[in-house]
Amino acid sequence: MLKKLSLMAILGLILLVSSNADLSAANNSGKVIFLKGSAKLIRSGSTITISKGTTVLQGDTVVTSSGSTVIIRLVTGSKVKIKANSKLSFSKLSKNKATNLYLHKGGVFAKVTKLRGKQKFNVRSVSTLAGVRGTHFYMHTLKDNDIWLCVNEGNVEVSESGSKSKVIVKPGKGISVKQNENIEKPRAYKWTKKLNWKMSADEGDVEDTVDLDGAYDILDRDYD
Repeated sequence: MLKKLSLMAILGLILLVSSNADLSAANNSGKVIFLKGSAKLIRSGSTITISKGTTVLQGDTVVTSSGSTVIIRLVTGSKVKIKANSKLSFSKLSKNKATNLYLHKGGVFAKVTKLRGKQKFNVRSVSTLAGVRGTHFYMHTLKDNDIWLCVNEGNVEVSESGSKSKVIVKPGKGISVKQNENIEKPRAYKWTKKLNWKMSADEGDVEDTVDLDGAYDILDRDYD
């Protein structure tokens, strides 16, 4: 009888640990809801081919190929749209605390639901941190690790790594952050109106084809 009770206790403990692990994964994950073209997911050194419905976990990195678009819905309801030729890491995913993404290259659109309590949503790059509390914005890495960011809805607080200075970017405005230079004042760029802000296939074509790398040279002059 004692052995039977001990076995039942062990099985109960295994089930409890498994249940807690499943709950943790559910609270720290996302799901691919749209895929055009091909993309891969890097997890713990292994490469997984992405398909619609693929689960994205904390620590995963998504890499898109040429002509590809991936949209991921996070457990908070927020969405991220990853452009072609991009690399985005999901450094931290949390339903109740901070969500931290890291943009290695390329571009990402983020539509963030209204955050509550201790919830936070940040997108980092090698030189920049963008922090939001419910907004719709786009961030892109340019050559020399410079960053370009613009806002469609809400406000985004932008700061440069190693600096205490911060700038609030409001709807309709964009900002270029160059390494080792002071953050410039946000301004309205005409050509950014061409960006495809759609975050769901139900809205129509979601692919964004604006070539910011090609537009790099006009960032300093194409504005209202």
